[in-house]
Amino acid sequence: MKFSFRYIFYGLLLFTVGNSLLSCDKVDVTFGNQNQQNDPNLSYFENYTVTLSTYQVDSFLTSGTNTFLVGFNNDPVFGTIHAGSYAEVEAPAINSLKDVTGITYDSLEILIKPNGIYYGDTLSNFNLNIYRVTSPIQKATVSDNNYYNTSSFTYGDLLGSKSIKVTPHNGNLLSIRLSDPLGQELFNKLQTGAVEITSQDFFRQYFKGLYFDVDSTTTNDLFGFNSADDSVIMRLHYEQRGLTTVAESIDFPFITAKQFNHIATNRTNTALESLIPNKKQLISSTLTDNKAYLNSSTGCYIKINMPDLLSLKELHPYVKAASAKLVIQPTPGTFSYPYQLPQSLNLYGTDINNNIVSSVTLGGELQTGNLSIDELYGINTAYTYDVTDFVNSILTTGQAAPSGLLLTTSATNLGDQSFSRLVINDASTSKGIQLKLYVLGL
Repeated sequence: MKFSFRYIFYGLLLFTVGNSLLSCDKVDVTFGNQNQQNDPNLSYFENYTVTLSTYQVDSFLTSGTNTFLVGFNNDPVFGTIHAGSYAEVEAPAINSLKDVTGITYDSLEILIKPNGIYYGDTLSNFNLNIYRVTSPIQKATVSDNNYYNTSSFTYGDLLGSKSIKVTPHNGNLLSIRLSDPLGQELFNKLQTGAVEITSQDFFRQYFKGLYFDVDSTTTNDLFGFNSADDSVIMRLHYEQRGLTTVAESIDFPFITAKQFNHIATNRTNTALESLIPNKKQLISSTLTDNKAYLNSSTGCYIKINMPDLLSLKELHPYVKAASAKLVIQPTPGTFSYPYQLPQSLNLYGTDINNNIVSSVTLGGELQTGNLSIDELYGINTAYTYDVTDFVNSILTTGQAAPSGLLLTTSATNLGDQSFSRLVINDASTSKGIQLKLYVLGL
């Protein structure tokens, strides 16, 4: 008996659907642009219902990263962002100056280098100020040695300042000269072996730390810095005099666990004005100009929900997604100079409290969005994610997903200090988020 191609096709299709409904594995089906409207077993949705929200965390960890975030930027979308960095300085491990004769003080400096992270106009002047911290960098409970974007300590005297042009990617060491009276005082204590130099506990009482800030009236950019060699932050120069004069130095490292960044925002007169600083909130895109917002350095992320997936069961008694692609296009006009798009962003499944519980992977690998940039017209730039498994998990369990997905830069710390920035439109707007969905039914 001869079977027509149509019978063979439907037999194979029903066999595939039957097997897929008994398993949670994704069906590998590749579709072209052919019209599927006449096939009763296959349904295609160009823009299946997706809703967006902006999720703000209350605080995030900024200590222990060896990264100094410093600067100020007046972002027309996100408002003002002001970052400053605290560091406890460590006494030299070996005091090589004690009782040494024939040496004289020369200078005291801070040594930092750009690490490639920046936000805003890198061509403008960066006016850096360094202050002396006046209260110990220490938590109320000794067991809690973590510091957050909301943490801060008092500071006083201006020790040094410098107006510089920062080139974020060249890695050149920057030097900021500090107060000579302080330098001379430190030099004298080292020479005499003063008690303040003999242990970190004594040194901490005497010199509590440094605070790095900018003049926000003349600065409109933020940068990330590392220290000279991921340890040295302050260097005292002196001269050894004899038949010839020899330049020498002694270094003051910083304590990684007690180096952190304070980050403050002011969203007045922006679409995010209703977000209360340092409070966990979830706000619908319908209340923020039909857009959702991601800004990792201020703790804002994009929440994605698919509230109507279970209605697919009304099409067929048994359904499974053959292909589900999430296309995220940045809002036009929001990523032109001096702002840029994140090269990679990850999707994570969350629970009802917005805690990350799973990764959205493809072939076992975490998806980064495969950012495609339309260099010619700038209108087809997009991130794309395969969310087939996520959709099928909802269809299989038969439960709605108020938990949804979270678009972030890191699963381990919501607030990763990378200055990642993104604005996207919801589905009600042109160039809005799209869920392209093929559904097989039986």
